[in-house]
Amino acid sequence: MAGTDEATDCDRGAAGNGGDGFVCARILAERGFRVRLLLLGQRDLLKGDAALAAARWAGPVDVATPEAIAGAGIIVDALFGAGLDRPLAAPAVALVGAINAARVPVIAVDLPSGINGSTGAILGAFVLSSVSFVACRVAVISISFTGVSSVSPVDRPLCHSCPCHTR
Repeated sequence: MAGTDEATDCDRGAAGNGGDGFVCARILAERGFRVRLLLLGQRDLLKGDAALAAARWAGPVDVATPEAIAGAGIIVDALFGAGLDRPLAAPAVALVGAINAARVPVIAVDLPSGINGSTGAILGAFVLSSVSFVACRVAVISISFTGVSSVSPVDRPLCHSCPCHTR
């Protein structure tokens, strides 16, 4: 990954995938990476596992804006997960645009934000990720047009019928 002197942005939304962003930020910080966590949404609205993960994050949380992306050496995309089923709102579209314009490696948690995990449909805008961690889903077909250069299946039994296991 990056050296400890390289800034890592963990951009995350307020739903379940956001919890993954908090976990990622915490683990990277514990391992010596300089991490800046950006939140699209309100921390006090987090529920379940996302709220628990947020409670374990001891660092600051900045508002996710396009301007906040500047200076990142690596971006972890945890804005939206595979459950996204609605078009992105204007603030999220602007943030996705800034992530794509940053020209730094982007690691997508689950799959790139802006892609429906069940159908593979683009929901207004989507993050061009360098690597994506996906389970076997229909949206794996999105790999061919999102710019994803490698696929890393999450820890699940192999299904042997989707692109993530046939490469």
